[in-house]
Amino acid sequence: MERYTGAFEEAVDGARQQERHYQLLSALQSLVKELPSSFQQRLSYTTLSDLALALLDGTVFEIVQGLLEIQHLTEKSLYNQRLRLQNEHRVLRQALRQKHQEAQQACRPHNLPVLQAAQQRELEAVEHRIREEQRAMDQKIVLELDRKVADQQSTLEKAGVAGFYVTTNPQELTLQMNLLELIRKLQQRGCQVQPAKLVEDTARPKPCEAQRNKGTSVWPACGLCDSSVVSAMTKAQQQPSPCSSVAYRGTTRYLPPPPFVTEAPPTGTPSGAPSWSCRLSHTTFPPG
Repeated sequence: MERYTGAFEEAVDGARQQERHYQLLSALQSLVKELPSSFQQRLSYTTLSDLALALLDGTVFEIVQGLLEIQHLTEKSLYNQRLRLQNEHRVLRQALRQKHQEAQQACRPHNLPVLQAAQQRELEAVEHRIREEQRAMDQKIVLELDRKVADQQSTLEKAGVAGFYVTTNPQELTLQMNLLELIRKLQQRGCQVQPAKLVEDTARPKPCEAQRNKGTSVWPACGLCDSSVVSAMTKAQQQPSPCSSVAYRGTTRYLPPPPFVTEAPPTGTPSGAPSWSCRLSHTTFPPG
């Protein structure tokens, strides 16, 4: 009796999981139509099917949300560091300006040209130092955000999210940005489930008491049986089997996420420095 019950429950779980997969796939196909045609062509049915499969239990939604929160904390920290540096430079300029004014007021007229020339050299040296410090800070920000992108890509790749892997190719990054945007839109629409059993105990059919007492393995069509579950079983038998991409999920290359945004390099970024990172959200750093 228990063997038949377990088999029935597994079949129901499979039917509901497959139905959930088709719902997510349909939603993804609808969202893809909003993307530019060049990216629509790259998001094949197999890619979307693999992505829907990875989203089934809701874990990926939680991973993306966690990555987004970590990224926001990182960006806020970097923003504050650059802001502190700018404040230090502003104080330095003000102090130097006041020092020069006081020196000129105390200087004798015939020595003023010599003093002004020396002050100009000092001012140029300070401005050069400020530019170098700003350039170093900008490069630090770029490298840190690039590392964050790589971490996000690696995390989503390990989570089995289709389309994500560690790369710096601009086209691939843009494609990953679009995939993450699809995931976030699904999340906003509520197209996610808690990582729990798809079939609750209360939704499972129970055998008629009379039949159970007789030791029969037949599920009677009585009021204690969940007709919706039986209907789901019938529907599952009529539906086609999952596509091959679902069957070989374990061999599919999955990619990591972030909702990235590409930005132009900040002013003062040295030649040869990494390009401004792609990120899950957009943060504008104050100009130098």
